This record gives sequence, C-alpha cells and structure tokens, in this order.
Amino acid sequence: MTDKEQLAKKVGAFMRAAKVSLPQVNKGALWYREQLRLRRYPRWAPFEVQVMRQVAEIAGEAYQRGVWDAFKVGGFNFTLDHVAQLKVRLRQMEQEERISWLVDSLSKKRVGRWQEDYEIQALADEGQAAIKIIIAKLQEMRVHRTDYPQHTGFALLFRALTSIGDINAVLAVKSFLNDDNNWVRYYANQCLCYLEQGWRVVWAVDY
Repeated sequence: MTDKEQLAKKVGAFMRAAKVSLPQVNKGALWYREQLRLRRYPRWAPFEVQVMRQVAEIAGEAYQRGVWDAFKVGGFNFTLDHVAQLKVRLRQMEQEERISWLVDSLSKKRVGRWQEDYEIQALADEGQAAIKIIIAKLQEMRVHRTDYPQHTGFALLFRALTSIGDINAVLAVKSFLNDDNNWVRYYANQCLCYLEQGWRVVWAVDY
C-alpha cells in the first residue's frame, strides 16, 4: 500500500468515525463562512468545519512525510474555511519559512480580529524556535517605524511571545517600555509581566 493509499484509508476511517459525509462537511463550511461574512461570529465553528480542519491536519502531516498531493485526497475544498486553508498553507513550508511567514503576517496587521488568533496559535505551536525571529522582527519594526505606524503588529507579536513563554525574551521586551506609542508600551508591559512570572497564555481557539 502506497503512502497516498494509507492516507486515503486514514481519512476514510476518520470520516466514518465522525459519522459525517463530504457533502455535509462542505455544507457546514459554507454555512459558517456565510455567518462570518455577516459578522455573526459563532463562538465555535460547527462540527463539520472541525472535521475539515482535522482532515487538513492529517493531510498536512502526510505532506510533511512526502505525500505531495496529500491535500487532494478525499476531495476536500479547504478554501471554504479560513483555518483549514491556513493549515494547508503552513504545512507546505519548512519550519523556518513557516515561522517567518507568520511573524511577517502578524507584524503587518492593522486590526486584531479572530483570524489573527489562529495565526498567533500557529506561531506559538512552533515553540522556542520562533522566539529569535519574533524578537528580530520587533526590533526591525522599531527601526523602520514609518513602515509600522500602528501598534497592532507589536501587540500581536507580544501576544505570541506570551503564548510561548521564554525568559530569554525579557530584555528585548523591556526595551519597548519607553516606546513613544503608549499602546506599544502597554502591550510590552503586559507581555513582560507574564514572562517574568514564568507564565504562558494558552489561547482557547478551535484550531
């Protein structure tokens, strides 16, 4: 049995255990996308969307093992869900590229929405490997401040640091306590409180 056949078997077994069909998954994903478009923001994604996200995770693991067409197995349309699509995109990158993409994406945000929570969670999942890249980006943002005039990118990256929790980030975060932007100072201080206490923030997102 080839790796692709094993993946198809695994996805099929998962779908049977979940007692849901592909048309039901697509229907649920379309409904959820419409709710988000209408800004209704249900607290949790419906079960069908959770299934799609888990299949994206399974396929992503297979892709990392060399099953290059893993995301085509089962006929899922991952573009129907933001998080599933994010999983697909990230799994096609090596770790350093994945971290750099997430850090760069968060640094450019102008508002913090529910979508950003998933990027923060994905970045936090990379663990200690992400710390140096996050700090380097924060320092770059400070030097090229005209390219990052708002505080949002700083805030999101500080949130990512609190989710990873590394005492080695303390000095870098402290350097922002005298920033000209009061919101940057606020989020830097908030982050520092967690880091110095050795605490981590665990984001409760249905990822």
